[in-house]
Amino acid sequence: MSRFEYVMTLASFVIAFGVSRLLGGWARQYALRHRIPIDPLQVVVSALLLVALLQNVWAFWFAREIIWTFGVFLLMLVSQLALVGAATLIHPPDSYASSIRDYYFEVRRAVFGLCAVWIVVGGILDDMFINSLPGNLPLAVMFAFRVAGLCIFLFLAWSDRPTHHWVGIAALVLIQAGWVITVSNNPSSV
Repeated sequence: MSRFEYVMTLASFVIAFGVSRLLGGWARQYALRHRIPIDPLQVVVSALLLVALLQNVWAFWFAREIIWTFGVFLLMLVSQLALVGAATLIHPPDSYASSIRDYYFEVRRAVFGLCAVWIVVGGILDDMFINSLPGNLPLAVMFAFRVAGLCIFLFLAWSDRPTHHWVGIAALVLIQAGWVITVSNNPSSV
């Protein structure tokens, strides 16, 4: 096995943990929906986190040609763990007695702070890899998306107003769609 395959194996386990936490959280919320009503804002954020986790798996294909060192491996792991941490925190524990909306706003700083870490470390990795990556990825667009996403995550961590969160999440959905169209589905980068 190559270093990439070893790294991908560990990254897959980490990402699978995050996906399982999200799916398990949705199942628990559905089962308890009569006692604790589901909050659409929290569901949309958790769905966005699921797409981000899946996008990370897809993005790893770009890293197959880079030179893997222990430092690069640690940066990749920090990035993945930050996103998985956000995915783990977004659902309330079974013992939480208040509303899901209350829980969402209690953990927003941690969730969106971890998303900000994911964005920053991902940008550092992009910068390190860009000369090693095949094809011509749109570096300027990638960094513009990252800066916009970082600003929105920091704003959402700060704001406790639901309307701000709906607007921020809508903007993040557009950024994620733009990333998928311009970076992930860029045939010249494969």
